Amino acid sequence: MAARKTKNPGVFPRDPSQPVPAALPAGLLWGQRIALAGGVLALWPGLLNPTFTPKSVVAAAGLAAAWMSVPRARKAALSAPILALLGCAAASTVFSVDPFQSFWGEARQPYYGVLELVFYALAYWLGASVDDAAAEDGLSALVFAAGLAAACAAIQAAGWVKPPWGLMSGRVLGLSGHPSFFGTIGAALLPVCLWRWKAQASRASGAAAAGLVCAILLTQSRGAWLAAAAGGGLWLAASGRIGQRERRWAAVLAVLLAAAGGVITMNRRSSDSMRPALWKAAAAGVMERPATGFGPDNYMLALRKFRTEEFVEFTRDFKTLQSSAHNDLFQAAATLGFGGLLIYLWLQAALAFEASKGLSGACRDRAAAAAGGLAAFFVASKFNPVPFEGCLLAAWLAGSCGPRAEAAGPVRRFAFSAASLAALAAFCLLAAADGALASSKRSLALGRVREAVVSASRAASLAPGRLNHEIGLCSALVQAAQAAPKDEARAFAETALGIARRAAARHPGNPQAREMTGTMLLFGGLTFDRSLLPQALAELKTASSLDRMHPYALSRQVEAARAMGDRVEEERAAAELARVSSFSNSAAGP
Repeated sequence: MAARKTKNPGVFPRDPSQPVPAALPAGLLWGQRIALAGGVLALWPGLLNPTFTPKSVVAAAGLAAAWMSVPRARKAALSAPILALLGCAAASTVFSVDPFQSFWGEARQPYYGVLELVFYALAYWLGASVDDAAAEDGLSALVFAAGLAAACAAIQAAGWVKPPWGLMSGRVLGLSGHPSFFGTIGAALLPVCLWRWKAQASRASGAAAAGLVCAILLTQSRGAWLAAAAGGGLWLAASGRIGQRERRWAAVLAVLLAAAGGVITMNRRSSDSMRPALWKAAAAGVMERPATGFGPDNYMLALRKFRTEEFVEFTRDFKTLQSSAHNDLFQAAATLGFGGLLIYLWLQAALAFEASKGLSGACRDRAAAAAGGLAAFFVASKFNPVPFEGCLLAAWLAGSCGPRAEAAGPVRRFAFSAASLAALAAFCLLAAADGALASSKRSLALGRVREAVVSASRAASLAPGRLNHEIGLCSALVQAAQAAPKDEARAFAETALGIARRAAARHPGNPQAREMTGTMLLFGGLTFDRSLLPQALAELKTASSLDRMHPYALSRQVEAARAMGDRVEEERAAAELARVSSFSNSAAGP
């Protein structure tokens, strides 16, 4: 394939002695624009999962199309640590407290499951496989996403359009579902916009950069402010563009960020106290399972087991749970064990070394922009989670920051294309399952119980082992049993109990699965077989041992003990329920 000319040969010279692999396909350029700007779907009312499912499907489709168009792969400097991390994640999944959740990712925010980690690796390898011109085009596409994100933040701040889940105390959410998520992504995009603005005198890029700065400030995320300062500062230092004017603007911005952070920090938030509590839970989790951790994306299970009374007091809500430790190092240790933490540190060290080589090469400007974005991620990940679209962006930046390696011969794209198509199929299954579950909930709200059971059954079959789908099916079956004649009601209840028991076997260390099983046993004991009541009580106690600060299992223990006539057990559970509920403003009922 003929080599493409760069848009600015003076800024992005090409080494004619190096072999030139295929440039980034035009299809991927639009696929990347759609994928990275696909967060606008989150503003559309009624979407099933505004923070993950739509964007994952769009991004996976673009990635699969790209790999099917690229004729060969190139040597990738980070392949060894990435393969080691994937291998560690797979081994940890085998011994995970919830293997199915480790594979699919946590139900509400699946960002660090095995499926997602493979997807990020494919994105990195694609970014590292394209030539200089394609790498430049790829980063330029990010400016389009940045401008759209900044525009959406401005619209939210003006109150013209509000997301269906509402704003958080006036903090803009952008396209990411949470101010901290949006701030992290905006901080990483800022150096790229600055690069385009200065290197190619692009007014649109300058406007996008200014809009991002305003949007990041409006997120009120101090972690994002620090990340923006770190990423922009590294770009200034590494690109060699620190003039007198840039120094003045950088100093003014640093003073403004420090002053704003100081003002907000004077009013201590619950999130400030929550983060050390999250880190303590992660430390306790890795000490209990130092070899394998709790499994990929299973930090929430460690938190549920080890969260303290102080954590619930900070949040004033026992329902408040986090799927991330708000620190990437604690996250890696708690979910993958000490071995996974060491591999993750190896990956970061290798990335820093590769970025330093890029900064000393011919494409210094582009490498500085990518390195600045990665520096923003590095800082932000010490305080906040990095969501799906953020990890995807980080993977692409990692592939773009180093020098272009020589092609490794006729390496076929088949394996990469097959893996990308498999990831696309998996994300489509999740989207279809979420759609079926949403349909089931709508049918229940309308009183169409049998339709709800059919839809929930379809959701559970599309993504086997996904706990939230199994819970939805059991809920639909219980409501069907309550509305059906006696004989048919028993069949519905027995079906729900069988599903719950299988869920407990699939998710042995998940308190939510254990609670669901205990609840189904309690329902069966109260409706058709009282011999199930002792089993229900035992299962609910297991749920409480996995999360002693959650009152749902305790309230059902009270109900089971009362039905059994066990006054001692009823008083014990009631006293514990009262103690746990005293820490929260939330109602303790089911």
